[in-house]
Amino acid sequence: MIARALAAALALAAALALPARAERPAQMAVEAAVSDAVPGHPGLTYAALLKLALPDLAEGEDGIWTGTPAGPLRTPDGQPGVAETLTFRSVETLEILSDGRPIRLVMTNEMQDGVFTTLLAAYDLEGASPALLDAVDAGLDRWTALATTLPLAEGMDAVIVNGSHVNAGENYEVSSVLLLRKGRFAAICTQLAYSAMTGDWQSVESFAVAAEPDPGAPYSAVAVSVTVETTRLCLDCAIEEGAPAPGRRVYSGRFRWDAAAEAYAPAGGDLAEVPGPE
Repeated sequence: MIARALAAALALAAALALPARAERPAQMAVEAAVSDAVPGHPGLTYAALLKLALPDLAEGEDGIWTGTPAGPLRTPDGQPGVAETLTFRSVETLEILSDGRPIRLVMTNEMQDGVFTTLLAAYDLEGASPALLDAVDAGLDRWTALATTLPLAEGMDAVIVNGSHVNAGENYEVSSVLLLRKGRFAAICTQLAYSAMTGDWQSVESFAVAAEPDPGAPYSAVAVSVTVETTRLCLDCAIEEGAPAPGRRVYSGRFRWDAAAEAYAPAGGDLAEVPGPE
């Protein structure tokens, strides 16, 4: 899917943009069957973990799993969510570091057309029994994928989630950078990259994210950019009214740790000016 291809590209970009103090490379999410064992924990399956967030989890005869959250899931940016039944065949999983501890993330691969709700759950597996730390609705678009970690400090990773869908002549790619701190997810930033094409021109937007050293702060700053490249496809055609001018422009923004708020906050940039759908 488009979301998985974007996840692979983001994993490579994150690996190439590590801050000097981050020792471990970015980790990329993998797909797993719900009944698979969790790596390093024989006898523990993803189904057992998911039951902590979806108490009525059950597998149908067709291999499709369903489950309903015990209560409404909030979004990572704190907005109220829903408690509807989720339908999925597999999960995506990734181990991150949070507050110096290894944490297992599990995301459902939703199968319901037009349903954006996607469960993202975090588990501490270091104790005598698995503990569910947090569960949120991380759905971004028609397809949502768990992508890669973004190391921010020794013992602390952010995680990138992306979503996408395609219309005729349009491509939507949404990326969200999340932080799990003190057992709770929070959004650092969410950014749309919108691409469009007509018979005369095309405009392609590319998202990139990197961790940058931030002296004096406990965590690296998060630098986000969207590169917009616009080209004419028909040089002999009259320029249509309202068509974007050919060229290349990079929009950027920076997010820094705010110690007083205990959260990341915008620290300048022009991401609000990135062109989007009308």
